[in-house]
Amino acid sequence: MSATVGGRLRQELARARAFSETAVSSERANDAGFVEMLVGTGVVPLIAWLDWHTGDRLSLVVFYVVPIGWAAYRVSRAYALALALAAVALCLSVDLATARYAHIAGLVAWRTADRALLDLLVALTVARLRRQHDLLREAARTDPLTGLFNRRAFEELAGRELRLARREGRAAALALVDVDRFKDINDTRGHGEGDEVLRAVAAVLRALRDTDVVARLGGDEFAVYFPECDLDAVSSAMERVRLALRERAAARGWPITLSVGVAACRDGSASLEELRSLADASLYEVKRAGRDGVRVAHLSYAPIDPPPRG
Repeated sequence: MSATVGGRLRQELARARAFSETAVSSERANDAGFVEMLVGTGVVPLIAWLDWHTGDRLSLVVFYVVPIGWAAYRVSRAYALALALAAVALCLSVDLATARYAHIAGLVAWRTADRALLDLLVALTVARLRRQHDLLREAARTDPLTGLFNRRAFEELAGRELRLARREGRAAALALVDVDRFKDINDTRGHGEGDEVLRAVAAVLRALRDTDVVARLGGDEFAVYFPECDLDAVSSAMERVRLALRERAAARGWPITLSVGVAACRDGSASLEELRSLADASLYEVKRAGRDGVRVAHLSYAPIDPPPRG
């Protein structure tokens, strides 16, 4: 299929796709990160200046950890560590300039080491918490068995891309993929073998374009959203997926095939629910015709009853 503008966002928390709209958001995030770096770089010297003016009457050392922790969460660990070291250096300069602790031998060195430990600990701890937050957020968007997007992430990303297609009048397509006779695998060979089947389906679906949104919706049902697609090429792409899975299944002795229903819209005017209903109707037709096939329908195609599964 033809190359398109945009890229993947994943999961990615590892697989992050940068679609056109997401790319704009990413650009804004980068701009915001730059502004936050400027703010952090300015706040620490400001605290040091206030610390110097208070002299030995008041120490503002505790206030340095605020911009350091903020930088670790909002910008990056590396920047927070650099800010922490800058804060330690500024604190030392203030202590020496004000002679705040000159009357106690070794106290300046002790306080400098103590502040360095505190600032670095805050930077590392907050950065680690942010990393764990990102991992949990990524896990909430990912199917743990296949590594594909889950239903929640798919609806978010596909819906975003479809809104963009509607604004720009671009074509869009949605494919629903069902594994034929998957229940037979689980019943006769066990759920472990069934998991292998699902991972094999995920592997052949990953061969599609990087810009296509691929997800496991649940059970043996998968979905693919095609942004900026050539509608004539969508059917060919899904046919290649079907044949690739057939080859893998033959090599493993699996009695399975793929049934694929595709819904297409030439101007992006359909809603995600409309595309899903139309793709479901197309999938039903494939099932009714004997399974193991691909059927593409356009928006004017009337949806019918939901297809049987298995």
